Amino acid sequence: MFATLALTLGLAPTAGAKPARPPAPPAPVKPQPPPASQVLDATSGQAITVVRRGVIATSNANDRYVAVAELTAQPGKGPTLVVGAQRLVANSWGSGFGQGQGSASWEIDRATADAIAAAWQVTRQDRVSLDPGLALRCRPKQATFRRGKPMPMVLELVNAGATAIGFQDGGRQFGRDEQFAFTATRGGVALPVIPLGPAAGGGGFQYKPIAPGQKVPLAAELTSWVRPTKPGRHQIACEYRTSLVPGTRGPAWPERGAEVWDVTLTATTSVVVK
Repeated sequence: MFATLALTLGLAPTAGAKPARPPAPPAPVKPQPPPASQVLDATSGQAITVVRRGVIATSNANDRYVAVAELTAQPGKGPTLVVGAQRLVANSWGSGFGQGQGSASWEIDRATADAIAAAWQVTRQDRVSLDPGLALRCRPKQATFRRGKPMPMVLELVNAGATAIGFQDGGRQFGRDEQFAFTATRGGVALPVIPLGPAAGGGGFQYKPIAPGQKVPLAAELTSWVRPTKPGRHQIACEYRTSLVPGTRGPAWPERGAEVWDVTLTATTSVVVK
């Protein structure tokens, strides 16, 4: 009995002792920003795996670019590209190219292009001139035209250089072929240019080769742009816009997407209207 009492007294807490403190709760985990250069799904915010990527010039002056990513999934909404503190929403997205199931692209300036190229560890692709020395020739199909009648124009694209090149034929149909443009004056007074209507378009196109010394015939209808209504000689300014590529397959995206060069060729002629 005395042993039991001694054991009980030995387990009693000492008078004035403080109870042990409970363990401190864990510190809250701060949300971490997504790593730079990640592409995030617009709905879930989760990262989409990128298969290939590129930063490609879209202007001859190398002041406008597009960042393009080939993705493992097709986005339903515009995905976000994380660039430092910026979050850029894609300008276009959809089905993939190459081996990917989806793709997205962001239209950017040169400074942003440099930042994305550094984050993606790719080389910024700039354009260089591909023009071997193309020229345009233009003339009316016949000596005189009658007012209110069609006024067909005959044009020639001439490779006056020493290098073969591919040029874009088609792809700019918007109620009329916008690869061409015409203006006219009569007695120094400009005729009004017919405004382009709301017609949707674009259409199919192909890259055609043009060898050194070769002449490629083109054709357009003058009255789709200007309609002379008075008799006399009219001075005509002709224009042809196209894009050049080193071959006939077009630039390979994204590896060589900047291998394209836009040209606007001009010529002058005159037509007689009766």
